[in-house]
Amino acid sequence: MSLSVCESFAQISSAYDEVDKYVDSLGSMQKSDLSEITNKLTGNFSDKIFKCRAIYFWIANNIALDPVSSKNPDKANTIPEQVIRLRKTNSKGFAMLVQEMCSLSGIRCLMIDGFTQSNIETIGEKPEEFNHSWNVIQLGKSPDVWYYIDAAKASGFLDEKQSFYTKYFCGNYFFTQDKTFNLDHYPDNEAWLLGESVTNRKSFFSLPVIGTAAYQISLKNLFPLNGIINVKINQPVKFQFNYDKEIVISSMDVIIEGSNKKQKTERINYTENNGKINFEYMFKKEAEVNFKLLVNQQPLLGYKIIVSE
Repeated sequence: MSLSVCESFAQISSAYDEVDKYVDSLGSMQKSDLSEITNKLTGNFSDKIFKCRAIYFWIANNIALDPVSSKNPDKANTIPEQVIRLRKTNSKGFAMLVQEMCSLSGIRCLMIDGFTQSNIETIGEKPEEFNHSWNVIQLGKSPDVWYYIDAAKASGFLDEKQSFYTKYFCGNYFFTQDKTFNLDHYPDNEAWLLGESVTNRKSFFSLPVIGTAAYQISLKNLFPLNGIINVKINQPVKFQFNYDKEIVISSMDVIIEGSNKKQKTERINYTENNGKINFEYMFKKEAEVNFKLLVNQQPLLGYKIIVSE
């Protein structure tokens, strides 16, 4: 299992550096129980946001997404004490553990069940049951203000067939901007749809697949929003989005994958103006392809493109 860290791409606020370093120094705490781990993680901090960060950082770095549990949620071990012992679970187990640790630390936290998309082939298809879980945090400053946390996605990712897990810690799933988070998450209960989002569940399932780089650059104002694009041969497809202009984008590439699963990678020429990216791509022959856009070699967007005469 390889470990990658996305903070080299987009630095997390320096306010969390000391928290992350402290939690990292505690190690896996393999022989400690849930209560002991929580106390060690949060006992040194008085600010609830730092307590939350410590919980998030430790869980994402010490619990793995289990392919078996993700495919068979009815058989998953999601009880927090079991997750601590086994060190692997599905997204619901991650969310339940975050909720329990926050509760032990005096922080109001709820688990949210809902939907996410990870496979271009299923764009437009609604799952029969929710397929992901995350958390919302309320810090006490206002009962109406909540913040998103997704420790499962922060820990790494499964392949499209949910058969292989890659460890890849990403700090950007912590208190994520709603404009980015809501492109990638839709709650089963729409009361927990915080901030700006698509208008309904059907619209959500028609979105393109959103990759980790979206969080690293704070993606928003995406166009096109439809994940399935019908286009004519030699007709340019226009793409644009906004991002955090403090982030350095050094490269943009696209991977074109045909029905035979063969891939080709091309460097994209784009224009940038005050935090807005624009580029066009033209298809020269009839085809149905998966179009995967990478930023700084990290996955940003996935579309299905249907090219006809």
